[in-house]
Amino acid sequence: MPGNISVALSMTIPFIYGGILVGKGLNLLLDMMALTAFLAGVGREVIKGITDVEGDAIRNVKSIARTKGVQAASRLGGLLFLMAVLTSQVPTLMGSVGLPYLAVIGTTDAIFIFLAAYIIADSRRAMVVKRVALFGMLLGLIGFILQGILP
Repeated sequence: MPGNISVALSMTIPFIYGGILVGKGLNLLLDMMALTAFLAGVGREVIKGITDVEGDAIRNVKSIARTKGVQAASRLGGLLFLMAVLTSQVPTLMGSVGLPYLAVIGTTDAIFIFLAAYIIADSRRAMVVKRVALFGMLLGLIGFILQGILP
């Protein structure tokens, strides 16, 4: 899990540094974007561990999939995806986002809700989920950027 968190933090830090760089500092919108990226990133990393069980066994990597089982990893990955969906909606509930954010993030959230259900139902789908999650993360990033330039 520490490795999964490290990778997810590397996805999160640019939001924080970017906000500081443009003089926005930390604020609720930026914090929720960073937290959403973090949760989706950790979820994807946990699910990637399912696809790497055999290789991880050779190198004695203690992934969730190896230590707790692939079902536990799929449930945790799916739960993290759903938590990312929830955090992405906090700015909406606070009324601090515009229509472009709502449209793009709504689509992104639908992808992650589907992926959560898909991986929880069958952990053998991990390879597909990890690939589609990358697309969902890219789409989410586009939504975050649009919010920044088209408030």
